[in-house]
Amino acid sequence: MKKIFMLAFSLCFTFALCAQDKGQNLALSVSVDNLVEPFPTNAKVQVENKLNALLTQNGILTQDPLNRFVLTVVAIPQQTEVMPTAPAQVAQIIDFTLYIVDAVDKRIYATTTFTAKGLGTDRTRCYQDAVKHINLQSNELKRFIADGKTKIVDWYDTQATRLFMEAKAAAEVHRYEKALSIVCAFPVDSKYYNEALSLIKTYWREYTNYRCDQLLAESRAIWAATQNQEAARAIALKISEIEPDAQCRPEVDKLITDIRSRVREDVELEFRQYTDKVDLEKQRIDAAREVGVAFGKGQQPNTTNFVR
Repeated sequence: MKKIFMLAFSLCFTFALCAQDKGQNLALSVSVDNLVEPFPTNAKVQVENKLNALLTQNGILTQDPLNRFVLTVVAIPQQTEVMPTAPAQVAQIIDFTLYIVDAVDKRIYATTTFTAKGLGTDRTRCYQDAVKHINLQSNELKRFIADGKTKIVDWYDTQATRLFMEAKAAAEVHRYEKALSIVCAFPVDSKYYNEALSLIKTYWREYTNYRCDQLLAESRAIWAATQNQEAARAIALKISEIEPDAQCRPEVDKLITDIRSRVREDVELEFRQYTDKVDLEKQRIDAAREVGVAFGKGQQPNTTNFVR
């Protein structure tokens, strides 16, 4: 939890800066759809890697828990032929259909279908060979990705007001993790991106102040109950989760001074981890996204069958 609370605001900014520097303006997760016919396990890993490479080559971040959009593939074998070889080999023609879908409402944003032929001694090897022949540089796949990117950015632009209201409502009841997960997901190409960036800063500041008050109250309760080294170490762990520029820091410093005056020096190292923090801006940049990611992972759908 310490990493979740202390590393967060920066990752959101890191994501944004990478998007600006590398032209990566949104993220998709890859999932293999088993609705029609299950992929052989080894072939599934191979096609997932292939699709991740497709996204990366087209300037899209992959496997982002904050993003509701998914690139999925459905494979349908169309023709199988046993070759008169020794050992016997199977030739199989497979139709691959790619979809960019909204994992929440199952809406399809882009689709394309192509055929690949695989040759192998069993079904798994046929699939693997077919996947090898998928041409990531084809104009068809490039158009498919470009179409999906455009429609996703359009979705954020048309839904921005609703999303910002949802984030605001979450923040008002101190559900800052949810608020951050919403605003951190806005792609750089959205015309509301700068507004989302401003809200990231706002919600992170509110979040750190809220967490500071909580952790300070818990620390005071521990110290009021027992004033010994064990209590001091427990408090040091809690205080290490507090951002040094949180509003309650003066009160935290007072508590640290009191503890230091009552316990031996061997707890000094734990408190120094809090008091000697440097590069504060980078720590902020490392962080609101981690909070959002922790929330986003808990919201992921538990099925890979996105296409109905």
